[in-house]
Amino acid sequence: MLQTKRAFFGLVLRLFLSRRRLGAPCTPGAGEAASMLQAAGASLLAGPSGPSLVERGERHAGNNFFQAVLRVNFPGITEHNGCDKQPANSAKHYCCWTHGYANDECAQYFNPPLTAYAFLTRSPYSWLVAMHSEPYEHDGVVPPSFSEFLRAPFSYTPGSYMSGPKDEQPNPVQLWAAKVDSYRSVTMPTANLTHLDLYDEEALTQRLAPLTAGGDFYQSPQERMLIEPVLAAAMNDKMDGSFTREEFNGAREYETGREWLQCAAPPGPPSSPPGPPPVSSSCLRIPCPNVLHAYCRYYNEEDLAFVNGIIGAQRLAAAGFEQITSNHLKRGVRKPAPSVWEATQHRRMSGLLDHPRWDRIGR
Repeated sequence: MLQTKRAFFGLVLRLFLSRRRLGAPCTPGAGEAASMLQAAGASLLAGPSGPSLVERGERHAGNNFFQAVLRVNFPGITEHNGCDKQPANSAKHYCCWTHGYANDECAQYFNPPLTAYAFLTRSPYSWLVAMHSEPYEHDGVVPPSFSEFLRAPFSYTPGSYMSGPKDEQPNPVQLWAAKVDSYRSVTMPTANLTHLDLYDEEALTQRLAPLTAGGDFYQSPQERMLIEPVLAAAMNDKMDGSFTREEFNGAREYETGREWLQCAAPPGPPSSPPGPPPVSSSCLRIPCPNVLHAYCRYYNEEDLAFVNGIIGAQRLAAAGFEQITSNHLKRGVRKPAPSVWEATQHRRMSGLLDHPRWDRIGR
């Protein structure tokens, strides 16, 4: 029955597109956005089954937002009646968990069985910063020092597989590499996206083209990915009024501008007192040399060398990312103190696309 949502969410998309053609505001009002989604969900009828897609991505990759986009653009295709967690290989790969490993064998445990995967990956550098801030499911002690966190063992057992095997990695960098390698091992149809693709309708459309080219995905006559209906729902009542388009754009700038390379130090006087620059107690990172009360860094040169030594340039390039080196630290833009990111802003911008309230949209 979940598969039959497609036709009705298609009506929502067609209404949205008709507003564009008629010159009406692209963003509907709160009541209208809610009624559009409610009507789509309330009018379910039986219909033929089609493609069966599941999204996979590590924690803090933007999965909640991506899944909302997929639900709105491909109604029913990403919804399933269940996933069998009991088989040993389902537990081995965490097949039924969004953040699990990818494996062709997982397809059979979904109802209906999967016909395709969509993989979402975030730059390891920003992902590691986000994981240090909130390493959920991690069952060990999180070192306050970012450098120590990079080198510390990382183990966890997903809540949905509490009786299953524990995933134990030498460090979180190895965890990122292991997940990406599992995505590349799949032989069934796949689409590979990065966190930055989530901010761009054209990028989403192109990245998903290997799957959508076969048809039966889009309900939109234009056959392109639309983000606007998702943002409209979020700006109205789906995020309790706490979301704005400016914040969405700010999160994109945070990622593209590599703001995650550094965090804010506390404000200080115009001239630096003798001794090293201060380190924010809320950051507990490495102070930048020769910068007066401006920044403390998440990464130092040794940290970048450690990360790059594990991941390697070839794996990074295959996943669609540029290798960050000490040269990027030296070229870092120095902002005036009033516009420096605070630790709380880092967490907000870094985790915006993983806000749990995105899960309400498109249902």
